[in-house]
Amino acid sequence: MFVTQAAGTITGLHRVAIETPVTFTAAALIGIVTLFCAVLPAWQATRVDFSPFLRPTAGARPSAWRLRRALVVTQIALSCVLLIGAGLLGRTVSVLLHEDHGFEPDGAVEAKLVLSDRTLPDGADRGSFVRDLVERVRALPGVQHAGFGSNLPPRTPPITIAIRLIDGNRDETRFMKVGSATPGHLRALGARFLAGRDFEEGDGRPDASVVILSESIARFYFRDENPIGRSISRLPAMLGTGSARRVVGVVRDIKYEGLDAPAGGAIYVPWVQRPMGSGYLLVRGNGEPMRLAPEI
Repeated sequence: MFVTQAAGTITGLHRVAIETPVTFTAAALIGIVTLFCAVLPAWQATRVDFSPFLRPTAGARPSAWRLRRALVVTQIALSCVLLIGAGLLGRTVSVLLHEDHGFEPDGAVEAKLVLSDRTLPDGADRGSFVRDLVERVRALPGVQHAGFGSNLPPRTPPITIAIRLIDGNRDETRFMKVGSATPGHLRALGARFLAGRDFEEGDGRPDASVVILSESIARFYFRDENPIGRSISRLPAMLGTGSARRVVGVVRDIKYEGLDAPAGGAIYVPWVQRPMGSGYLLVRGNGEPMRLAPEI
């Protein structure tokens, strides 16, 4: 139940399982505790003289009552500690799951594709394969959005760059994630567009130098001005072109490094201009998303 409810929001869920050593250790501890709790009263009972209890004035020895009171107090104290710890843990999980992480995992299904033995960009032309794959998935009944991209939270993106901006008295450096995506990938992720649009098919042309920014990177470059239609120059060569890129969209910052980490800035370029060795096919559909898994 935990794995199902937390899918897409907590990293490493594929490693969550009931393991044999843990199960046997827990069973052994239960046996030891049960045996200890049973042996102590049994040992005490062997030393009790039952004849006084058969008399009208029968009563327990003071030492026995003191031991019982001590056990009751200890049980209540340990139970309070356990309940407080469980309550704090439950509250922490609830707060994390209700954090604004910048995307919507509900209703989406993902599949990782390894296109090359290299994780970073290798320059190989796989545009036709990815384009055909996305088109065929979009044609499936019940699919709303589908796309292919290099980044998928809560996994840390493979590329992070640092940009230093010097303008008059301003000297500021900002780290940002680099992602490449086909049209529909950000929509399938559930990213929230604050301005502009998603990538379109024509954005993949070599002469179409466009980019989508997250909100913090848009503020970093343009302050409070409208970034749509503005150009960013002097970007790193790894983004696929040395020319200026025109901003076509702005999305919310996404927590790529987990719910307990702050949301980070990101910059997105068309997939065909910066293909990666591996990527994620994201599909958002109507109703239960896992019913699309066999067709995908």
